[in-house]
Amino acid sequence: MAFKILVSPIANNNIDEAIKYYKMQSQSAAKSFRKKLFDAYKSLQLNPFFTVKYKDVRAIPLKKLPYLVLFDIDEQQQIVNILSVSALIRFRKNILKI
Repeated sequence: MAFKILVSPIANNNIDEAIKYYKMQSQSAAKSFRKKLFDAYKSLQLNPFFTVKYKDVRAIPLKKLPYLVLFDIDEQQQIVNILSVSALIRFRKNILKI
């Protein structure tokens, strides 16, 4: 059974900021970011048991982009909670907020 993905308000804000940044570069860059993000969500739905980075927080990188999707798992409810979508340069600062 596939896990359900829930995106936190913080993660939604991170995503909006990243899309704005990529739109300033080009529309195709913004579309590529979205596609790679949804690809990561699909991977998490099937198998969310990626490496634990800090306490119970796990991370999956976006392919060919400098971003990590930070998340935790509720195994009983089969939910993946997306906590943050962080540029690698901001990773340390964002993980300390969680």
